[in-house]
Amino acid sequence: MKVRLEIEGGVARIVLDRPERYNALTDEMKKEFLETLQAIRFDHNVRAVLLTGEGKAFCSGSDVGTMGQLDPLSGRERIQHAHDFILALANMEKPVIAAVRGPAVGIGWSLALAHAMEFANELAGSATFALAMAKRMFHGVTRPSLETFLELESHVQNLVLQSADFTEGVNAFMEKRPPKFIRR
Repeated sequence: MKVRLEIEGGVARIVLDRPERYNALTDEMKKEFLETLQAIRFDHNVRAVLLTGEGKAFCSGSDVGTMGQLDPLSGRERIQHAHDFILALANMEKPVIAAVRGPAVGIGWSLALAHAMEFANELAGSATFALAMAKRMFHGVTRPSLETFLELESHVQNLVLQSADFTEGVNAFMEKRPPKFIRR
């Protein structure tokens, strides 16, 4: 299992355990994550939840190698399906802390923002277009609701996935070279 659950002293520690891919989430991991949350939701021995990633990254987003070709409709559906575990985490009636170190990108960013967090990250050299779009999503939310943010994300994320910067980022990642973002 790539989503590990450790319970000790009343704390459920959920660990994204795919360090060789910077904890990029596969569809199977998203399913495991939701099942883990459902398992501890009503466990009275669990008083708090700590979410972290194994290795150098918190979560580098969804695994781009498993995305395939997505059209706007199927892309939005995939994102909304992923929101199931983000909402389950955010609506957990226990304190949830995200111990974030290293990259927190895409869905990893949403996980980190779904609750209180410790955050240490370097933004220099990041994909400025994607960061600008993330900022726009936060400013575009008209009511303080995670559901509203996630609905907006399902639209904006498709624009980002079709951008030149996204294509360059994926190509650079696969070719193991630094990306050359053009802000488009």
